[in-house]
This record gives sequence, C-alpha cells and structure tokens, in this order.
Amino acid sequence: MNKIFCLSLAICMCLCAAGAIAGCGRAPRVGDIRADVIALVEASYEINEVFFGAGLPVLDRTAEEYADLYAYYAPSTANTYDIVDVAHAKFGSIQAIKAAAARVYSTDLLESNLYVNAFTGYAVSGIGSSVVASDPLYVEDGDYFYQSVSHRNYLTHGMKIFDYDTMKIAPPSTANAVYVTMNAWYASDPATVLSERVRLVRESDGWRLDSLTV
Repeated sequence: MNKIFCLSLAICMCLCAAGAIAGCGRAPRVGDIRADVIALVEASYEINEVFFGAGLPVLDRTAEEYADLYAYYAPSTANTYDIVDVAHAKFGSIQAIKAAAARVYSTDLLESNLYVNAFTGYAVSGIGSSVVASDPLYVEDGDYFYQSVSHRNYLTHGMKIFDYDTMKIAPPSTANAVYVTMNAWYASDPATVLSERVRLVRESDGWRLDSLTV
C-alpha cells in the first residue's frame, strides 16, 4: 500500500511540475496586453513616417537663404541628399531615430530590416552581373544631418487605423511572443475593413512590435 501511495504521490508531483512549466509558457490574455498593444501601435505611427512615409522636413535647396549651406556643407551630397531642417524635425539625428524606434519595434526587426535600409544601404545581385544598390535614407556628416532626395512616401494611403475593441490573442502565442489579431482599415479607405495580425515579443524591458503596422 505504501508503494502505491508513494507512486501516486510521485505522479502527482510530476503532473504539478509539468503544469507549472506549461504555465510559464502560457500566452497572456487580451486584458494583460491590451494597454501595451495600444501604446506601441500608436507610437509606431511617427516611426513609420520616418522610415516609410514623408520622412523629415528638409531645407529647401532652391531657396536663396540656404544656397551657401548646400554649396559649402554638402558638396559631396548636393545631388543626392537634402539637409534636414533639425529646428523643425521630430528627430535631429540618427541616434534620436534609433532611440525612438527601439521603444516601439523589436531589436531583431530593426537591425535586420529597418536600420539596413535607413542607415546603411544595401547592394543585391540583379539580373546577370548587375547589382541593385540603395544608398541609406539618412546620413550624418559633421554637424549636419541629411535625408536622401530619393526618399519616397509609401504611406500615400494614409496610416492604418486599428480597432482595438476587436483585439484577440491568436495561436501560436506564448508568454514571450504573442500574435494579436484586430480589424483595421487605412485612413484613405475606412470602408474596407482588413483582418490584421500583429506580432509582439517580450524584451528585457517590455513588449515590442515584431511586425510592421503599415
């Protein structure tokens, strides 16, 4: 009888331990993460504008008052970069953009995607022996901050509006990586409702978006 009791007790202890481990990997409920999702999505709009939208305000290269600036402080970039109007820009340096973006998007998404295009540029093999290259969107040189003249606004349809009241947790969510589904629509076309899936990951100091909200 004692052997049966001990065996039963051991099984119960194993089941409890397994349950505790499973609990550690359990995804949060909507109520647990709702405030974080809303804050991150809302904060992502100004970050998206820098990387995919209109960018930052620049000094008018055709204005006489800035002729000397373009002639003397951007001689090597005169045809490919405009000088950012830091007095009126939300961000006055690459470091400022990175600091803001790091509070919204995950480290992996930033370093493998957004930062490459924005601050490093890239070159990929094209057809045959051709190479398709892209200069970075933003560069710094001395005291000046520049934005590429080829910076395109890809957000012509307006920002994506999310209906937070439709928020649901979707599989395969875990304690540290959550998939959230919500209805959404573009500002330019509110009648067309989309079903969006947003991924969040838990980093050392909180949740971050691991997918874009554009």
